[in-house]
Amino acid sequence: MCSHYEEMDSEQVKKLLGDRIEFKIWAAQRHLDKLEKIEKFYGGIMGKNRIYAEDELDCYFAQLISAEDSLLNLINSKLKLDIPEDKVTLARINTELEKRSMQDLVTDFNSLNRDESSWYWTFRKLRNRSIHISPLRKQAKVNVGAGPSTVKNYLLSPPSYEPPMYKETIVFLVESLNNMRNLVDKTREKIDQVDSK
Repeated sequence: MCSHYEEMDSEQVKKLLGDRIEFKIWAAQRHLDKLEKIEKFYGGIMGKNRIYAEDELDCYFAQLISAEDSLLNLINSKLKLDIPEDKVTLARINTELEKRSMQDLVTDFNSLNRDESSWYWTFRKLRNRSIHISPLRKQAKVNVGAGPSTVKNYLLSPPSYEPPMYKETIVFLVESLNNMRNLVDKTREKIDQVDSK
């Protein structure tokens, strides 16, 4: 067995493989864990270890964006919106839900998508930017007292994003994962309420 995989019991495996949203969030968490290990082992995620950090960061972005895509597909299938699987987007979901007067199911998605100061907007812009260029750009050494300096890493701000990224890379990624988890849970609750009617 590979050293970076932990043994899982069959029930956990079955649960993850039976729920694509949970699988995607679990996979994003694994990539985040690896980034944290790289940072701890090398003292940062830039430098000679950067190639490994870039790999894990791209995988993290892909898995977390896929969790959103899986959630939109769940909305499509549970509510029988009949959008072809390869055509499911937030815009198409909005159109179909509006026809059924059920737009409140994706209110959170829509408000986050429009708010340029939201974690979601920033996350999507960073992910899109990472397709073309490295999002790892800033590194700062911080001296605190007489102790050794610490290295802090920051992501490159998305284009047209006025304030620079002020959160350290790992902090931003942890918060994004937690925020996506909350968005998924909240949306699933709404879907379940519609299902139970």
